[in-house]
Amino acid sequence: ALAAGLEAYLGAERVALLPAWESLPYEGIGPSPEIAARRAEAARRARAASGPFVLVAPALAAMQGLVVVPLFGGYDERRREGRIFYYDATGGRWEEDDYQTTGSGGLPAKNSLKKRWRPGLSREEAIRVAVEALIDAAEDDAATGAPDIVRGILPNVVVITAEGVRDVPDEEVAAAARAILEERAR
Repeated sequence: ALAAGLEAYLGAERVALLPAWESLPYEGIGPSPEIAARRAEAARRARAASGPFVLVAPALAAMQGLVVVPLFGGYDERRREGRIFYYDATGGRWEEDDYQTTGSGGLPAKNSLKKRWRPGLSREEAIRVAVEALIDAAEDDAATGAPDIVRGILPNVVVITAEGVRDVPDEEVAAAARAILEERAR
């Protein structure tokens, strides 16, 4: 009902419903393909929005014990630099200089970033470092999904620069994941 009310006020192009999972992610069960596709579409629409945009998460997600801990990254045109803000479950806000993670897989992902991130990474290197952090996190956290090249399930990866936010094509994400997994299989 909230999503419908917001759509009536803002317009359907400015609102997306982020559906809850039918099961708890920490039970080791991912969402159905339909729910995963709807969540991915909502996230895609939010990234593509050029003005105000609202993602509505149902109360079911909160009742499932899922706390939303936002992580915001962007480019500050006034400072001419990237900025990252993260929050804790109580609403406290901090700014991080280089990288940050959140969620149940945040600690292993951050440990991965500590080892691989460095200033001045190329676009390709940054994509690889990000994908590798997700793979590392998924090894230790059932709620973090690793790239699944066989089924074509890939993380949404974006590059943020002074020119704007750009989605990284799935082919590039898959190539990075494939290279990492092949190296680890040796």
